[in-house]
Amino acid sequence: MTSVPAEYVFNRGGETVCSRTLLRISSALPVLTTSSAPQVVVHAERAAEFPEETSSRACDETGHVAWQALPILCHFILSERGQRLMRDSRVLELGAGIGVPGLLAGRVCKEVVLTDSNDMVVERLRRNVELNAADMTCAGDAVRVANVAWGAELYPRDDVLERGAFDVVLGSDVVYSATSARTFLQTAKLAMAKTRGVTALAYIPRWPAVDRALYDALRELELAAEVVPLRSFSPSGVDFSFDGHSLPRGTCLLLIRCVGDCDDDEVEEIAPPPSIVTREHVLEVTIGPEHIDDILPETCRAAGLGNERSPAGSLIVDATGPFAVTQDQVEVLSKSLGASPLCGSVSKFTVRECWIGDKWPSMARGLSSCAQSLALLHANGDEIGSVAAGVVGDFTSSCPNLHTLDLSRNPFGDAGAEAFAVGFASCAALSSLTLAHCHIGDGGAAALARAFPRSLTTLNLSNNEITALGLSDIATALRLGKTPLLTHLILSGNEIGPACGAELAEALPVGTPDLEYIDLRGCSLTDPGLAWLAPSLPSCKNLTTMHLGSNGVGDVGAAALASSLAACPKLKHLGLAMNSIADGGAWDLVEELVGCKSLVSLNLKGNGLGDEGASAIADILAEVPTLEAVNLSDNDVGEEGAAALAECFEKVFTDSAGIFPWVRGLTVVLENNELSKEVRQRLETAASSVAATVKFSALVVRGTGFGR
Repeated sequence: MTSVPAEYVFNRGGETVCSRTLLRISSALPVLTTSSAPQVVVHAERAAEFPEETSSRACDETGHVAWQALPILCHFILSERGQRLMRDSRVLELGAGIGVPGLLAGRVCKEVVLTDSNDMVVERLRRNVELNAADMTCAGDAVRVANVAWGAELYPRDDVLERGAFDVVLGSDVVYSATSARTFLQTAKLAMAKTRGVTALAYIPRWPAVDRALYDALRELELAAEVVPLRSFSPSGVDFSFDGHSLPRGTCLLLIRCVGDCDDDEVEEIAPPPSIVTREHVLEVTIGPEHIDDILPETCRAAGLGNERSPAGSLIVDATGPFAVTQDQVEVLSKSLGASPLCGSVSKFTVRECWIGDKWPSMARGLSSCAQSLALLHANGDEIGSVAAGVVGDFTSSCPNLHTLDLSRNPFGDAGAEAFAVGFASCAALSSLTLAHCHIGDGGAAALARAFPRSLTTLNLSNNEITALGLSDIATALRLGKTPLLTHLILSGNEIGPACGAELAEALPVGTPDLEYIDLRGCSLTDPGLAWLAPSLPSCKNLTTMHLGSNGVGDVGAAALASSLAACPKLKHLGLAMNSIADGGAWDLVEELVGCKSLVSLNLKGNGLGDEGASAIADILAEVPTLEAVNLSDNDVGEEGAAALAECFEKVFTDSAGIFPWVRGLTVVLENNELSKEVRQRLETAASSVAATVKFSALVVRGTGFGR
């Protein structure tokens, strides 16, 4: 693995790769100055390229580079509070990677041990210690590097890592799975000093399941976590956004201690104020669990909710990260919803990753005071099971103006869907229903189908467990005219099979005359299913978008679809990615696509198109002036296919007299196809001459910045 020397500068600049590598990081770290060190520089050898593709469960190589949470932990270490924690302490860094936080701590602590579980990363750590030896206050045996695996059963011998010996344990971007959450905390707890030991963990929420696993592991191991607001140790105006990518909500610095242990040096931090924005003339106030207290009504009043200028507003409770809204907080929130200014003034209510679950009866009682004003209810990832689903369904029946309902990523199951459907059937004004990732099977689908309100325009049941049996009930409801206003039908991610095409072919022509958008990605349609479905599509005269990717469709299915395309006059977006369409299917498609005078995008990514298929696409590009995007990535397009595309652009340039056919410009994506540098250059030049763009895979793997 190729390495480069780098510098991490913590008051100006950023990660600067040494000049001999001819690379430099474009984004700077936030400015931070301290009285003792106006400029703090850590030298570290790192991998020249990001190793995501070469990592595996057996050999995790991600420790060879810096990740996005690293600067957060570093800035905390350099803060006044962090310096007090580190000074004269024994410090352990778990999952140290290139070791920058531990090397910073080594400038003030009396002992530091840097650890990782990859032998090659450990060797890199040894070299990084040598690079920074002159700047560290601890030396000799007080600076050690060790290979340490995580978990209570794998904790090493005391001569490697003494139990209960460390005042501070460090970790940044080390919790990335349920297993890592549990084993990291097990190891940290065993290593922490029994009195006043603390773990400083910089954490970025990426997956809700991992957030929950971290939260549960803290409770199971009887650990308490203090959230240190990032703004308390970052300079004014710095939001810790790196490489142009903002950190997600819920990013945090946690100080973790054993329950009952206290920090005499603990500072009472003031929670950041709620987020207040105006969207579509509606005041939107976003709060976290830290804002849910007895003065919540006054907090909302101060934000502007319920005043004369904003009689109705949106309240969002966002607990993204390893946080939850507790039973007591649910009671407070419920009581607040029944008090001024929230009572009767909330038109949109959202809870995100709050894990309210079986506490929904309490929530519904308070929310009932807003039933008349409520138009939108979102409860995403809220652990709503079968019992709570019935409570939510009953509540919605009391909301005469509710038009949008999104309960995605909740474990409804069939029992929950059936309980929910009882109340949901009375939602006479509902236009949009989203129940994605809710573990709903055929029984639940049947119950929902019986309850569909006639007002429904959007139905999203994606990524559930619905098979052909459940789809039959849904299709029957459509065919019988239960949803005559339906414009968006999203059933992607359900293993329905070819019968999906047959059932919908009977339902669409008579039951959904206004359908505009259909998403059947990942439904295992295969060629027979698409052959059954295709003839019904022209009956939907307003159809603009079809997503049919990941269905095992080959040339036969493509030909069947092609025969219907010209009869879809408003079709704008056609998605056929990740199928098995080859050159023959491409020719069948393009012969009919010429007649689609409104087509904007065509996605054939991840099929089996070769040079002939690319030539087929090139043949019709100039004949479809509405086209803006064609995706041919991850196919088998070679030199001849790319040359055909170049010739198309060159001919347009020659024949156009400066007036090019594509009204809004055209982008052709050719990532992950084997093309030489010379062919790329020819194609890029030809495309740019007619105001078009061609996108290829990067020739050089990104070798700088912070991993995400």
